[in-house]
Amino acid sequence: MENKKNGISVPENRRIWNRIENKKEYPDAVYYLFSDEVDWCEAHYAELGFTDGDEIEFVKGNVDGANYIDLFLMSKCRGVIMSNSSFSYLAALLNKGLEFFVNPSNVRLL
Repeated sequence: MENKKNGISVPENRRIWNRIENKKEYPDAVYYLFSDEVDWCEAHYAELGFTDGDEIEFVKGNVDGANYIDLFLMSKCRGVIMSNSSFSYLAALLNKGLEFFVNPSNVRLL
């Protein structure tokens, strides 16, 4: 079950990565956040499971036909913590160097 907040689906537990150990394995990770609602995510990062100690880059500007740039950038990340969207899954599938991924539905990538 999900809560809808300002058009953003937030998992019921609000912290997808509490289910994984990767945050502990990569303590110096930089998180690149991609979203259709980046401003909302920036204002509510704690609800998404981030803390003040996390280094977060909110990726903005790739709109109006330039969304493929986000897809390309997402496909170059070492890990993907994805939403339940085909865009996120496609980025993970295109990623040749993916070390880990987490998704809310626990569906395996092909």
